[in-house]
Amino acid sequence: MQTALVPSAALRTQACLMTLAVAVLGAVVLSALMVAERAGLTATLGAAAIYGAVAIAVLRGLATHAPHRRFGAANAITLVRAGCAAVLAGVALEALLGGEASRLAAGDSWAWALAFGALLALLLDAVDGWLARRSGLASPFGARLDMEVDALFILAVSVLTVSTGRAGAWVLLAGLSRYLFVAAGFAFPSLAAPLAPSLRRKAVCALVGAVLVTALFPPIPADLTGILLGIGMVALIWSFGVDTVWLLSNREGHRTIASPGHGDRKQLPGAAVLPETVLPKAVLKKAGDLEDQIGPT
Repeated sequence: MQTALVPSAALRTQACLMTLAVAVLGAVVLSALMVAERAGLTATLGAAAIYGAVAIAVLRGLATHAPHRRFGAANAITLVRAGCAAVLAGVALEALLGGEASRLAAGDSWAWALAFGALLALLLDAVDGWLARRSGLASPFGARLDMEVDALFILAVSVLTVSTGRAGAWVLLAGLSRYLFVAAGFAFPSLAAPLAPSLRRKAVCALVGAVLVTALFPPIPADLTGILLGIGMVALIWSFGVDTVWLLSNREGHRTIASPGHGDRKQLPGAAVLPETVLPKAVLKKAGDLEDQIGPT
């Protein structure tokens, strides 16, 4: 009988302190927005609720980061990204409901600030995986945290893009796609199977995040914004379609193997919902050889 891994006291303490530090940073940002009358109570409560849910999930999931005794800079950066996503989501929710944040549609300096905040969160997404591999702290915990923050970030930015008038409601499909795919897994269990890490999925995730963030910048013409977002949506639907067809046509004859944790990133488009790999037995060795040739991405 296997003994369940238990996070060390040092790991729990570090996780609690980092979670609290990001919460304080988010409170400072929201306070500045409130003073500038660009955010109100709805944005604050929404951001607090979203980040609170992330914090609870982090503290409850630490066992999958064991036996590491350090929380690590990679996970800390992912938490910062979660804080950014929570603030963006809170402001987006208030704007969608017609509160104070709806003034951001005019493209004032705070619209620029939110756009740069989203850009920072997007750029940091390229850092945490590299840090995890370099520090030797890769884990299933980090991989899952990164994936969930990716999903939250894309949802927040898609809602903000719509609520500030930068795009139509159809863009919400980008933010909801992963959650809809997970929900579909309950109706069709074969869709809930884990997927192999995919360069295609990584590229589509990066593309969708990039076009959504680009759409937030006031100078981007509406026509160009629509074209970029349309390209991103087509790529996203194609990626989900590829994975859906593969999962439905490969229900039997495959086995599951564990894949590296925090080092395998950007699995959002196509809904890789677990840090594991499903591959036909005959190609497992060849896939490993190819991954070694490609190197970290």
